[in-house]
Amino acid sequence: MKTKLTWVQRYHRFIKRQKKRTLRHVIIGLVVTFLFIQLFDGQSMAEDVQVENDDQPIFTASMVGDLMFGRHVQEVVERYGYDHLFRFVAPYFEASDYVTGNFEQAVVLREDFQEADKFIHLKISDLNALEALKKHNFTVVNLANNHAMDFLEGGMEDTVHAFRQVGLDFVGAGLNKEEAAQIAYHEINGITVATLGFTDVYTREFPASDYRPGVLTADPTQFIELIHEADQNADLVMVHIHWGLEYDSYIHARQKDFAKAMVEAGADVIIGHHPHVLLSVDIYKDSIIFYSLGNFVFDQGWTRTRESAIAQLKLYEDGQARVELIPTLITEATPKPLLDTYSFYHRERIFRQLTKETTGDWTLEDGKLVFQFKSPLPTPPKAEESNEQWMENDLYYY
Repeated sequence: MKTKLTWVQRYHRFIKRQKKRTLRHVIIGLVVTFLFIQLFDGQSMAEDVQVENDDQPIFTASMVGDLMFGRHVQEVVERYGYDHLFRFVAPYFEASDYVTGNFEQAVVLREDFQEADKFIHLKISDLNALEALKKHNFTVVNLANNHAMDFLEGGMEDTVHAFRQVGLDFVGAGLNKEEAAQIAYHEINGITVATLGFTDVYTREFPASDYRPGVLTADPTQFIELIHEADQNADLVMVHIHWGLEYDSYIHARQKDFAKAMVEAGADVIIGHHPHVLLSVDIYKDSIIFYSLGNFVFDQGWTRTRESAIAQLKLYEDGQARVELIPTLITEATPKPLLDTYSFYHRERIFRQLTKETTGDWTLEDGKLVFQFKSPLPTPPKAEESNEQWMENDLYYY
């Protein structure tokens, strides 16, 4: 006759049986966890990023979204340094002739400044971030945004002086309205590039005036005239615009109207920012519009604010243009391209967001989103045949 076990005895028997399976379960769990992290956090096993330049463009520009080096980003910098933030993306910038992004904070070198009447104030307190941008081949950055004036006139004065001390160009802000409206011109590979910056997001204390530091606002009567001026004096016109709503993944009618007006005035490339998430890319009259490139170096932690992209514009001698968007994921303020096999989940999410409202054609090539269109550069005239060639090719009758 079998003895009936108590519940305590049954429990101990169950534990003994499970002990034999514990090691196997632990191993399986570790393998599953590792694969999950690789698939869904987008981290490649390889540290090095290789950039191929087989297509030989005559001009390559790299564009990114919001660059913010304060708050928790400083904690990363204090541990690892600024080069750590750019270690995965530096090859793209080194291979570029022109690099730009949106500088989303003030540079405050003194401590006695009044804060603007707003909830969030962003700042850095030294020149190291600017020197890091210059080291990594940044050509010019935009200051026309809703944080450049977080510490009002004094903060803007420090910011302007800091950029000038480092020798890094900026647009969209200045010590007065005339300075804020200045167009940055750069001669690169025989191409004149003009850069401008405007913001449609600001408080009443932010706009520059004739006698007051500040940012340049996106008043159509103002930006149409300035973009037209740039178009008359440059081969390629790049326009930064801070617009839209934070964390909103849809493009609003105001943004579309502004974009079309900018293109009609002469903008070849429109670089949008402020939403902190990616928005769709579109082409209008052979001009490329990045409605939002999201964050690039930032400390926001939820998924959509970590999904980013590097936009590369390549121009060719045959009159063609190509834009490649390299999907990127931000981890601990550090952007990393998602070109490896394990990163398909975030890569597909990024591509869906970048094409959600796109009206033109696009393709996927080697893990990148690609747009092709006519180059904004004037087509060089064909070389005329010499008199000798002309005489050889034609028959004369006398």
